[in-house]
Amino acid sequence: MRAGKVPGMAVLIMRAGDTLLSRGYGYADVESKRKVMTSSVFRIGSITKQFTAAAVLQLVEAGKLRLTDSLHLYVPTLRGPARNATIHQLLSHTSGIPSYTELPAFRAKARSPILPTEMLRMIDTAALRFAHGEQWAYNNSGYYLLGLVIERAAGVSYAAYVQRAILLPNGLRQTGYCGSPEGVAETVVGYDVEEGAVSRTGDFSMANPFAAGALCSSAQELGGWLRTLMGGHVITAGSLQRMLTPVSLPGGRRTAYGYGLEVTELGGRERIGHGGSIPGFDAYAAFYPESSFTVIVLTNNGSANAEAIEKTFARQLLGIASLSIRELPLPKGTLAMYVGSYRAGPGRVVVTQRGERLHVAGPVDADLAYIGDHTFVLVDEPDVKLAFRVEVDSATSIAWTSRGRTLTLPRVP
Repeated sequence: MRAGKVPGMAVLIMRAGDTLLSRGYGYADVESKRKVMTSSVFRIGSITKQFTAAAVLQLVEAGKLRLTDSLHLYVPTLRGPARNATIHQLLSHTSGIPSYTELPAFRAKARSPILPTEMLRMIDTAALRFAHGEQWAYNNSGYYLLGLVIERAAGVSYAAYVQRAILLPNGLRQTGYCGSPEGVAETVVGYDVEEGAVSRTGDFSMANPFAAGALCSSAQELGGWLRTLMGGHVITAGSLQRMLTPVSLPGGRRTAYGYGLEVTELGGRERIGHGGSIPGFDAYAAFYPESSFTVIVLTNNGSANAEAIEKTFARQLLGIASLSIRELPLPKGTLAMYVGSYRAGPGRVVVTQRGERLHVAGPVDADLAYIGDHTFVLVDEPDVKLAFRVEVDSATSIAWTSRGRTLTLPRVP
């Protein structure tokens, strides 16, 4: 349980159709001491995106939309530059539309329900980060908009379509839109853990993540879902191949992202998966096609770093040695230049000094090891790298690299 950092966790490990481990750890509700089971229903955050992508591809197969269609055909109220992005660009994070979770207008009211009309206004009035199709940047706006595209093309709500066309036909009855009439009731409470103190995460409206991150599920059902999806039982073989093909950028540059799924590697083994982090919860679901292993980790703490836990299990299963760290010494007093708060989307990453090491809290909660040139790695997950930009003996930003992509986190007062 990562030294008490995670109140509760569900883990499922499968090989083909055989369950190797199905276990709950800790508490679904700390106050009542109700324990986690692999049937416990967690918020899964951005793991939602693969369900949204599959729904879009089903509608493409049915002739109700095309990947080359422009967004304005389905969301005609848009007047800004976002309107000309294609469905393909929304699915692959190449639209250039800024993620609404990074917009100041959203951050000011992130935990309160925001009406679709207001969310669209935020997105519509924001300048593009880059021209459509020119670059790649992870983007919650794209998948929020895809939810509206699904509603227009299918003629029913996003929650109803996903339940009717994706979930129920595949026997998924513990999966659905969190708390909606067409969805499921979550059974796990989300928590914040700071310096060992556990407290319930404050209210967070699931209307806001919508098709980008509003589904709930259990470890049992996510394991079954990945096996069903990868087996070609949800969309056609051609659509699945499209979903699993990392998008290429101009000049032949490759990304690690297809549609709603990342295609990376662990110790030279292909790894298909996605994480999900939402206030009070962190999750990761991965499939290893060469060995048919599925690893699901769901936690009820937003900074639990479920992906690092998943990788630990996967390395043991696949016989992959853990990455070694060649930690370098730093002159006494040097760590102070890195200490501070850095903006990460709607939240913050906080870097503090603990003894002779730095500690980071925010999307993850971990100690850092210094490897040289103002660069650190997570002690528990050394393939996650934090490179600090330093000016006049003080860090001004962090280049955070994980799973082949780098995000810039500016320092804030």
